[in-house]
Amino acid sequence: MTATLAPDPVSRPSTPTAAQDCGMCNGQGGSWVTNDGGNPGKIFREWVPCVGCKGTGKVG
Repeated sequence: MTATLAPDPVSRPSTPTAAQDCGMCNGQGGSWVTNDGGNPGKIFREWVPCVGCKGTGKVG
């Protein structure tokens, strides 16, 4: 009788993992930041990408 060995876990093909939402921005990719324009009545909004996912909203 011959014994069969279980395959080595290192040699098994890895299953691709789906990209998950970034925990820093909750998958939004960044946020809008409101800055005072320096003049009365002037307000500027700018999009700031998330530093954790570099603006993609996904990690992995």
